[in-house]
Amino acid sequence: MTGDELRNPQLDRLLQSSLHFEPMCGNVTRIRSPHSTGWRTLPGLMCAQPQRGRAVMSLDGRALRVRTGELMVLPAGVYHRVDVTTPTAVSRWAHVNYFVMHSLDLFSLLSVPPVVPRKLGRRVGDEIESWVTTEAAGGNPLLRHAQRNAFGYRLLALLSEVCSLKPEAERNLDGIAAVRAVIEHMNRNLGQPISRDALAEVAGMSRAQFHRVFTQAMGCSPVRFLRNIRLRLAQQLLISTGEPVKAIAQRCGYEDTFVFSKAFKRDSGLSPSAYRLRTRELR
Repeated sequence: MTGDELRNPQLDRLLQSSLHFEPMCGNVTRIRSPHSTGWRTLPGLMCAQPQRGRAVMSLDGRALRVRTGELMVLPAGVYHRVDVTTPTAVSRWAHVNYFVMHSLDLFSLLSVPPVVPRKLGRRVGDEIESWVTTEAAGGNPLLRHAQRNAFGYRLLALLSEVCSLKPEAERNLDGIAAVRAVIEHMNRNLGQPISRDALAEVAGMSRAQFHRVFTQAMGCSPVRFLRNIRLRLAQQLLISTGEPVKAIAQRCGYEDTFVFSKAFKRDSGLSPSAYRLRTRELR
């Protein structure tokens, strides 16, 4: 695959004006007994390479065999399970985010194969190992942060070799630009009540026109999009912090913890507490 699949002037402008990288976590993990992640979704892009050993990745009713050296790549929100199928293994992995317009997941616009061949997989694995080694060493914070961001963009450059723009994203990029101010407003106010009328006002449209334009551009209604980014933030906080569920609910715009837990379980398949336990290996 070449870079031709990503040539799009609207995408180019979006990347130039707002692309940013946010690392979540990563490691080189030595697995000494049978291991399964269990069924889960994650709030970031997963890249995992069995440097030694083999695995099976299950998703969408499929079981994909992953050989030594190959790379697993999954965008945020994909329901999946990874099972190590050899007695011992070494996995080089990272969970990262690439955003445009503050919170729009870049990989929601892109198609990427779930299993990438060994040649590219090993290059990605090497980058991950170099990054986690630098992070573990600590030291000069300016250098560490610079190297962290350099890793993020090197990783994206490698993944661009196997990415293509989704057809629906190509059709909707003009519309996405039209609702940019609304998406940014949502992110500045995730912990506060946000009404549909207020969003329409930010967009400078009538409520009906705004609903139509937003839904066509983003593939879902404004209310659903807002709920999705709130619950994705909740996943990140459950993985990366020890905050109580009630506090996380409030940070994500839910005053009622029961309502939050119900929405979270419907979206993720697990209660917030169970999700935290399921993803404890990522901390």
